[in-house]
Amino acid sequence: MVTTGRDPLPEQQETARRLARELGARLVERGQLSLRRLAQSDASGGAGARRWVLVVERHRLTLHAGGQELFFHPGMAASRIGRLLDGRPDPMVQAMELAAGDRVLDATLGLASDALVASFAVGARGQVVGVERVAVLAVLVREGLKSYPWPRPELAEAAARIQVVPSDHRSYLAELPPASFDVVYFDAMFHQPLSGSAAMAAWRAVASHEPVHPEALALARRVARRAVVLKDRRDSPRLDQLRPPVVRASRSSRVVYGVWPAGG
Repeated sequence: MVTTGRDPLPEQQETARRLARELGARLVERGQLSLRRLAQSDASGGAGARRWVLVVERHRLTLHAGGQELFFHPGMAASRIGRLLDGRPDPMVQAMELAAGDRVLDATLGLASDALVASFAVGARGQVVGVERVAVLAVLVREGLKSYPWPRPELAEAAARIQVVPSDHRSYLAELPPASFDVVYFDAMFHQPLSGSAAMAAWRAVASHEPVHPEALALARRVARRAVVLKDRRDSPRLDQLRPPVVRASRSSRVVYGVWPAGG
């Protein structure tokens, strides 16, 4: 369902109506009910259904699901972009060999932290399209990119260049013409999280856990002009299964990047 905070302003009520229509969700008047009481009063959805409440608050959207609370936050993107501005390298940018003007497809957008860094790296002449399978998460990120109080203009400009597409990445890739992006990037849900943060627990409660399948990789190599890059844990068995010809990582990092050439 979609609702608002208590005592909403008219613009928040209109945003709630718009998002409920987009998501095909129930629009529920909040009144003075707690979110727990509101969820208990909702009779939609069967036993075992994935249930969530999207709350339009004064300064952000908040998603409540599985006992967790999730809202848009750029994570480490701000500090990573700061390092790039200082002339220091970023492992993801290096793995994708990004340059100004590149077109990047982030096929597993998540909270868009990597997409933000990629958008900064490709600059105003470049483009980043982010595909997110879970529609409510795509909405959360899209609206967050527009409304987040960015501390510096470079971040706001990078956020504004990201196009968010709610879609399954395999379906989306299948519809694209060959060589339509320079790089296709995957950062699927790790089989085990690197950290036990509350934000990651909330994300894992809602996000898709589907790994990158070989069929998706083949589609991505057709769409890429230069390379396909997949991020994963160093100890993940998935890279062994997918067999990238190149694996890039810093010596101390727990994260590695598998790289496949375009085509094939």
